[in-house]
Amino acid sequence: MPGAWRYLTMGGENEGEHVTAAIAAAPVSKICSWERSTGTKIITAFNVAWANGEESATYGDTHGATKTVLELRYGEFFKEVRLYSTMAGNTKCFSGWTGTTNMGRVVNIGYTKDLSYWTPPRLHSGLCVGFEAHINERESLLNRGGICLLEVLEHVVIKMNYVSLPNAEINSVLVDDTIDENDGETPLEVHWTRTIELINEISTLKTSAEELGVTTTVLGKVFGISSEDNTNYTDTNQTSNSTSYSVKSSTTLSRFYEVPPGRKYRRTTVYFQSTFKVQFRPQYTLTTRLGHTVQWPEGPAQDAFGVASGNLHIRISDITNDAKVFPIDPPRYTENPLMD
Repeated sequence: MPGAWRYLTMGGENEGEHVTAAIAAAPVSKICSWERSTGTKIITAFNVAWANGEESATYGDTHGATKTVLELRYGEFFKEVRLYSTMAGNTKCFSGWTGTTNMGRVVNIGYTKDLSYWTPPRLHSGLCVGFEAHINERESLLNRGGICLLEVLEHVVIKMNYVSLPNAEINSVLVDDTIDENDGETPLEVHWTRTIELINEISTLKTSAEELGVTTTVLGKVFGISSEDNTNYTDTNQTSNSTSYSVKSSTTLSRFYEVPPGRKYRRTTVYFQSTFKVQFRPQYTLTTRLGHTVQWPEGPAQDAFGVASGNLHIRISDITNDAKVFPIDPPRYTENPLMD
């Protein structure tokens, strides 16, 4: 998508073959540079690879040069860049560049020692999408050269593509266990009310897109407990502004029942919960301030940790003389009744 990036270049005249190895549809995963192995170790050639598997041709002169490789992680962006130039005989040319990324990495490519340099005041989005140069074939150097950065961003959508559902063990959580015994001669009325809060959440390290300083929309999932058997998980779509999110639901339970004379009832309230680990692959859709929208391929998988809760219910059992009888209010399932 031409026009969705801005290039930062340094060197001499805009002469020679003008080549651009840049695409907006994926971030750069690797830039290979060839440096002179003798004399001034300026950059003489380059090629670029992207996270979607595409790779550019090699531009410039690689004969007798030393190859260096810069690998960038998915979403890694530059917070500072310097571009350097030097003299090769009577020709001013691009010699190399340095940078610092959001991950704290320091990049140093080509010849950058004690030379004139330019520090761009604006790095646009900071996301590298390519490399651009004017090639001087006669002198085997780059008259000008530099990186291409995606233009200033307006908004990022982060889709959390989960690799699989959780498979951790699901356990019951007891929140109330009360015995009502009627020693009188008339029925004992029991009025019971309680508010219970259930939490379903996902927690993970921030993605790089959340560090770009623009608004984000996160498309994730909330994992719950199946109401069929309490041993399987469910998932529903969840929209948030962070890859770590929590959904809380508050439920007020209320029961009225009578305990006959001489009887003993037991009331138990439970829900089911699990803590688990899953993996997801982040995928970015980036919208720039000038209205360009690009969807990047998925990034590498990263861990997420979660809590799933659900299936809150009450059961009331007659336990007079430790009798094993069916609950008065049967639950939605029949296995493992909570009775003495």
